[in-house]
Amino acid sequence: MALLDPQNLAALVTLTVLEIVLGIDNLVFIAVSAARLPKARQAAARRVGLALALFTRLALLAAIAWMAQLTVPIFELLGQSVSWRDLVLFAGGLFLLYKGTFEIHESVEDVTALGDRDAIKQILLVLLDNALKHTSGPVSLNAAAADGHVELSVQDSGPGISPEQLEHIYDRFNRGEADPSIPGFGLGLPIAKALAEAQGGSIQIESEVGSGSKVTISLLKFTPE
Repeated sequence: MALLDPQNLAALVTLTVLEIVLGIDNLVFIAVSAARLPKARQAAARRVGLALALFTRLALLAAIAWMAQLTVPIFELLGQSVSWRDLVLFAGGLFLLYKGTFEIHESVEDVTALGDRDAIKQILLVLLDNALKHTSGPVSLNAAAADGHVELSVQDSGPGISPEQLEHIYDRFNRGEADPSIPGFGLGLPIAKALAEAQGGSIQIESEVGSGSKVTISLLKFTPE
């Protein structure tokens, strides 16, 4: 039987492993993306994401099956016959090589910030401590380069902060309507703001009641001479 051919079995096992790995990657991506939305929309977002992932995977498998049949030689190169399938695979390999190199360059070189190491560490400790104290859900830490600056953001899925509370968020000893059982003196954010501004940066808070909060620190980007 053609299915029991060693080459076909190896291809089937390889494809199965790839599908499992890519499927897990899709699930993680969908879960993380949906967690950033308001809680009322998270379930619907997960369903839509899973449906789109399934449709995309089926379309990809159909395209692979069609491409595998494009074996008729169209020209020869260095004594070797080249088909459309060979050209597509070669182009795909070049794209993945470029994409991987580009993403590594972006993630490693373009998010270096200027500032005092201990001060930035203290700022992040304050933001992470606040996020973890006010939510039992996911907390994310992200870094990105934008317009000559590096932005470090901490996002939680807690109860959020009302507009009235945001107006006094940097006041010393102000704890707003925080649960009395949650430890703290209302000094974390004022200290984080002072430290960020001392580095030539700034701090910004985005929050919506019921949808969590996102605190972003903007610092000057390091540019090698």
